[in-house]
Amino acid sequence: MATAFRKLPAQEKIKHYYDYNKETGEFIFKTGARKGKVAGCKRTRRGGKPWLVLIYVENVQYPAHRLAWRWMTGEDPQLSIDHIDQDPFNNTWSNLRLADDFTQANNRTYPSKHLGVNFHKVTGKWTARIQRNNERVYLGLFDTKQAAIVYREAVLSTYETY
Repeated sequence: MATAFRKLPAQEKIKHYYDYNKETGEFIFKTGARKGKVAGCKRTRRGGKPWLVLIYVENVQYPAHRLAWRWMTGEDPQLSIDHIDQDPFNNTWSNLRLADDFTQANNRTYPSKHLGVNFHKVTGKWTARIQRNNERVYLGLFDTKQAAIVYREAVLSTYETY
């Protein structure tokens, strides 16, 4: 299911209030008492895990990464904006890309460090799975993590040839 996003303000409006430094990913106030200072509030999830940077435009909060996209391209993207390095506080232009839900899911960090490979505590073995057409496909149990990774990659390569 696609995510619905709040309509972004016009590019001209964002540029009226802020400058965006594409090397640092920071928005800088252009007007008012805060002129020249870094804008935005870093928000975290429970446990202090980084979540996103929020910036106000005319008393409405917007995620900084979405404002950066609008500032640079003039577009109000209907897809997610993905942080390539998975750091939601890093809003440098080179770290942002458009991503559908599938790409976003594949960019997550997993406990085993490999998508679709997990340790099965009950059996003491490694499981492998893939997901196609919103359906999980179980690939089996393996004695080693590496065996599960290799098998999963082999199965994925056959899907990609079709």
